[in-house]
Amino acid sequence: IGLGFWTFSTEEWGLIEEDSAIHLVREGIDRGINYFDTADSDGEGYGEELLSKAIADQRHDVIISTKVGYNFYDRLLVQHDDRIPQNFEYAYVRKACEKSLQRLKTDYIDLFQLHHPQIEVFESEQLKETLEDLVKEGKIRYFGVVLGPELGYEAEGRISITEWEVASIQTPFNLIDQYPGKNLFEIDGKTGFVVRSPHASGLLNGTFTKATRLREEDGYEPDLIKRLQPRIKRLAELDFLTENMNATIGQLAIKFALSEGKVASVLPNIRTSEQLHEYVKAPETHDLRDHMVERINTVHDEYFHPEQFKEHQ
Repeated sequence: IGLGFWTFSTEEWGLIEEDSAIHLVREGIDRGINYFDTADSDGEGYGEELLSKAIADQRHDVIISTKVGYNFYDRLLVQHDDRIPQNFEYAYVRKACEKSLQRLKTDYIDLFQLHHPQIEVFESEQLKETLEDLVKEGKIRYFGVVLGPELGYEAEGRISITEWEVASIQTPFNLIDQYPGKNLFEIDGKTGFVVRSPHASGLLNGTFTKATRLREEDGYEPDLIKRLQPRIKRLAELDFLTENMNATIGQLAIKFALSEGKVASVLPNIRTSEQLHEYVKAPETHDLRDHMVERINTVHDEYFHPEQFKEHQ
């Protein structure tokens, strides 16, 4: 189990006091977590600064991963587009790496990831050579790719594995969102995987149950209701898991992601000690039986078909 810093350093889930976040990270280390994932754009550098404070005297006992690709340094561009523009120019990536090293207060980054690159980014030999040079210089140990921002991007994943031979790919993968992860796992290569969103935006951690009804008067946007409500109704199809296993649905969702042989780590959203204690126990739960995995796959294909991803593939 790894720990992602986006829940601490961005406003999407609400801000957490710095001291509370640091305490949670150190509690995670005490419970065996040693992989921490952030991005230079998380809070415009705040995520990296927070991580450096949290692991200050334990740097060499943990694995740090961060990301590059969103140019929040150019304030004029950010203000003009009202969003953070992307930049994967080799000179920018080298400069951003140096900035990340400074904020992380370290002389090397274990895993340096391209943050949501589009297919044309992989046409740049200079970018690939720059990443390889950063490895040779000892500034990064490995480089990888984060697919996204949403589900899909199988083409980017394929070229990452077959042509760039990256060390890792980070992608969503869970009981009800199995693609493109399942297709990418089958490609021969040495690339490992980091899974984010193992709980499918709250569908698989108890936030929503099969009885949940989303309403606009409760603050839910109409588009979100349209996207989530049909899936919420289908959660009953997964009841057999908790009925037959002595574990929570949140633990079983993580266990399912970890059952894929090429998955090195899973990054659930962790914001409380209760979530931390629940999720770190997931690897210790009983393995899913073969017939249960078969039923999971049948339920997925029947009720959570991946048609929505085709536009990205």
